[in-house]
Formats: sequence, C-alpha cells, structure tokens
Amino acid sequence: MPKVSAGRVYFGALAFASIVVLFAALLSIGPRPGLSAGLSLGFVLGEAVLLVGFSALLLVFNVRVDSKIRIYILSEVFGRKGTIRVKEVREDRAVRIARSIPLLNRLAERVEQGIRGDVVRGGMQLDPYAFAAKYSFYSVVLAAIFVPLSLVLSVLLSPTLLALMMIPAIILYTPSMSAKNRVSERKVNVRDELPFFALLASITQSAGRSLVDAFRGAVGKGILPAMEIEAKLLQKSMGFGKDVVGAIDDLASTHPDDSFKHFLYGYTGVLKSGGDVVLYLSDRTREYLASMRFRWQSYADKVGTIGEMLIIVFVLLPLLLVVGAITMPPDLVAMISYVSVAALPIIALVMYFMVKSVQPRVYDILGGDVRLGLVGVAAGALVSSFTGQPWLVLAVSGAAGAALYGLPVRAQIREVRLTEAALPDFLRSIAEYRKIGYNMRKAVLETAAKPKFNPVFDSILERMAAQMSLGVRLGEVKVAMRSWLGRMTVFILDQITESGGGTPANIEDLYNFISGYNRLKKEATSSVGLYRMLGYAVPVAIPLVVKIISGVIGSFGSSSAGFFGGGTVSLAIVNSTVDIVTVVAAGAIAFTMTRATDFTAKNTLNMTILFALAVLAVAFTQYLPSSLSFGL
Repeated sequence: MPKVSAGRVYFGALAFASIVVLFAALLSIGPRPGLSAGLSLGFVLGEAVLLVGFSALLLVFNVRVDSKIRIYILSEVFGRKGTIRVKEVREDRAVRIARSIPLLNRLAERVEQGIRGDVVRGGMQLDPYAFAAKYSFYSVVLAAIFVPLSLVLSVLLSPTLLALMMIPAIILYTPSMSAKNRVSERKVNVRDELPFFALLASITQSAGRSLVDAFRGAVGKGILPAMEIEAKLLQKSMGFGKDVVGAIDDLASTHPDDSFKHFLYGYTGVLKSGGDVVLYLSDRTREYLASMRFRWQSYADKVGTIGEMLIIVFVLLPLLLVVGAITMPPDLVAMISYVSVAALPIIALVMYFMVKSVQPRVYDILGGDVRLGLVGVAAGALVSSFTGQPWLVLAVSGAAGAALYGLPVRAQIREVRLTEAALPDFLRSIAEYRKIGYNMRKAVLETAAKPKFNPVFDSILERMAAQMSLGVRLGEVKVAMRSWLGRMTVFILDQITESGGGTPANIEDLYNFISGYNRLKKEATSSVGLYRMLGYAVPVAIPLVVKIISGVIGSFGSSSAGFFGGGTVSLAIVNSTVDIVTVVAAGAIAFTMTRATDFTAKNTLNMTILFALAVLAVAFTQYLPSSLSFGL
C-alpha cells in the first residue's frame, strides 16, 4: 500500500467539512429553517462519520508510521539475584499517528514541555511525549466533531450549546491535570507515612542496616504504599549505576514534599561527613511525631470549621425558603425549593472531599456487603411505598439499606479500635521479655500464652502464636488484622527481628511512638465528636424551626401576603418541600460526619440514626397545629 500524507488528508477533510457545516448553519437562519436544519444536521453527521472513519483507517493501516518502533523500559531493577530484566513495550497507535502528522507532533511537544516537570515530580513512570501525544490526538479528533456540531446546535437550539467546544480543550488539558494531581498525591501520601518510615529507618539503622535496606523492607508489604513507590524509584536509580548516596540525592532532588526531601538530604549529609546516622534518624523521628501532633490538631480545627459551615447551610436554607415564600410567587418558590433539594447532596460532597483532603491517611481494612445494602433499600422502599409519601419512602429505604450495610462495618471499626488500644501494652510486654533475654519469637509466644488485653487482640495473638510455634516467621504470619497501626507494629517488629537487632531500647522507641500516635488520634477524634452531636440535631431542628416560623408568618394573616407579594400557596409549597429537605439533609450530614469521625464513609449506621431522627421529627411536626407560633 503506497504511503499517503496523513496530515494533508486529515486536515484537508477537516477544513472542507467545517466550511460546509458552517455554511449550512448560516442557511438555517433563512426562510426555510426546517430544510436547513435537516441539511445542517446531515452534514454534521457526515463529517463525524468521515473523520471517525478516517481516524480508524489511520489506526488500522498505520499511515506513514514505522511499525517497527520499539520502546524498551526498565520493568524491574532488582531481581532476586540483583539482575536487571527488560520488557518490550509497543508504542500506542495513537502516539505513532501523532508522530507522523507534523501539526499534531508539534502540539504534543508543546503539551509535553508543560507536563515534563510534573511527571518527574509526581513519580510517574511513563514517557511524557507518549502521554501528551495520545491526548493530543484524541483532542484533535473530538475538535473535528464538536466544533462544527456546537456551532450548528447553538443556531438551531440554544447558544449555550457552544460550551460543547470545551470538550476537546478539556481532553487536551487532561495530561496536565493528571500530572499535577499525581504531584499532590505523592506529596500528601509521603508526608503522612514519613513519621512511621523514619521510625523504621531509625530502628533498622541501629542494627547496622542502611536507609536503603529500610526502603527495600517496605516493598511488597502493603504497609507503607507511598514509601513502596519511593523505594522502587530509588532502586531504579541504583539500577542505572548510581551509588547509594547519589541515588538518594536524585530521589530527593525531584521530590515535591520538602519534609521528605530534607530528610533524605540530611541523611546523605550525615553519611558523607561520617556523623552518627542513628542519632540523626532518632532525632527526625521525634521531630516528626511532634509535627504529627500539630497535624492532628489542625485537622480537628479544620473539620470543626467545615462541620459548622455545613450545619449552618443546612439549617439556614429551609429558613430562607420560608422567608422567600412571603416575597416570591409560587412558581419561583417551587423552582428554588427543588433546586435546594438537589444542591444539598452536592454541598455535602464538596465538604466530604474537603474533610478527606485535610485528614491524615489511615489504611484500615473496612468494608460492608453492598448486596445487603441493596436488599435493605428494596425492602424499605417496598414497605414504605404504601404510604404515598416520597420523603418517607426515601428515609425508610435509606435507613434500611444503611443499617444492613453498616452493621458489619461498625463491628470492624470496633475491632480496629480494640486492636489499637492493646498495642502499647503488647509492646510493653515484649520489651519486658526482651530485657530478660528472650528473643523476639519467644517473647511473642510468652505474651500470647497469657491473654490479658481484650478479646479481639487476644484472639489475634493466639492465631499468631499458633503459626509461630510451627516455625513461621513473624513477618510471614497469615493473620487478618484490620488495623493499619496493628499491621505496622507487627511489620516493624519483624524488621527488627530480621535485622538481628531488637534491643529493649528499640522496643521502647516503638512503644513510645505508638502510644503517642494513639493519644494524638484520640484527642483529635474526641474534639471532632462535638460535630457529631450537632449533626444529630440538624434533622430535628429543620422541621421544627420551619413550623414555628411558618406559624409566626401565618399569624399575620392575609395582610402579610398582600404586603410582601407572596401567599399561602408559596408557604404550602415550602411546607411540602421541607420534609424532603430534612431527609436529604440527614443523609448528607451523615455522609460527611462519618468521614470526619470514623475516617471512612462506610460506617453507615450514623446515616440510619439520622434518617430515623428525620422521620420522627417530621412526623412530630405534622401533628402540631398549623398556626403554631408560641404567642409570637
């Protein structure tokens, strides 16, 4: 098959089709809009078929593309024997097409220049040009379809449809957004794990193992996922011939988190000068624990502010609807009421992600059964559908589904808390046995032989001891532990054992760190508990306060409607909408509140409680007299 100029054919077809479509769009304003509209839409569809089909031909026949292009990447730096294994990867067809078209190639290069720095700082293991070229190709293809389509539709239907032109631009900007998001994620995740990793490095260094060994020990364990990524990047640098100091400095030079960067530079600086590396790591561990205290306090303050904002918005919104009912016509009141119902979940979702962004990371293993939740929703909807009340159907079905899903999660959260509460006493017992000369394995077995913590942790220890008595290493024990802090503790104890160290002082350091972390977390969650109490009051306050204000306004009689311009019809609309608003607000607050207090949104029992309070509050206010005003 002879080669053709992909760029000329592609952009020639694009120019011809766009001119025809624009001409047809102008004709649609003429005396025969029906025929013109049909011709316009026909040309748009024809252009879409032409360009999509042409793009498909490019993908299939690889016009002006060398099909023998190969890219070799380093897939694994350290094998079991320290060898380097290389895997062959074929370049994406969209990238090869972008290379073959000069204009697309220049566009991809411009995008690549903008994202290259963020790709490196985000630790993204990919070719920046290929990443940019793929989305540049998709953007141009979509532009060929959406630009003329949006012009035609804006003439035929509404000018707002010109916004369709933004879709190709969004696709083109996707690599930049993705790279910046990876930089932010890498920074936040490493910052949260750094105190634990510094503790691990300090303990392993005291046994004569380097920082690189601490990185290697974290790979594949799933305990410190962010540090695993950093370890792989470090291993990659060493696989390309860098020495330890050079590889660590390279990792630090492009890292977005200043704390981690200074931690690595400080380590290599002490190493070069011949200083006490163990002392340096111990000092950094204490420093990071102190900074963690500030982080938890800042989290509690920010969550309190977010919670107050959410509660104020959810309580004031129905009140504003009542006040608006006496100043606005019924149609406008109805529209605002429906928009308010739709806006509440969106507001709660924004607040949820705000809470998540400031919350320290934890990796507890929690999860309910979605199937049980769906069964609960279906059963609740079936039972409540006979009432004919939409707000009641929503509340009962939501409460039933949340209860069935959240009950197992609530038990799992209790298991996590009991495990974390027992860890300091467990470490204290291990330290005492190490002081009298027991090795780590015997210390764990002796501690497990005398249950004295709580039923959950005693059961975990019993299963650990049963496997260790058969010769299984501590780090290879297969015991399900939902608490991330518990898994972290066992992991560090195993690293101590493998390093050949494990002095009582090391165990004391681990004990002090875990105890301090538990204390900081408890203080933060207890201060956030006030937000939970205020959240429980919202679904009770909304219908009651609206009822009182409606009664006060109604006590003025028809004169208020004549003076302000509203009327009893508007008040009736608000009173019928406030039931739905109360239920939706209850679910939205539960969604955000659970994330703030339990570090997960899966504990849906809070939602069940809030739905129940909403039902009781609405039912109670419906039995109150309509002219309730308490003499105001």
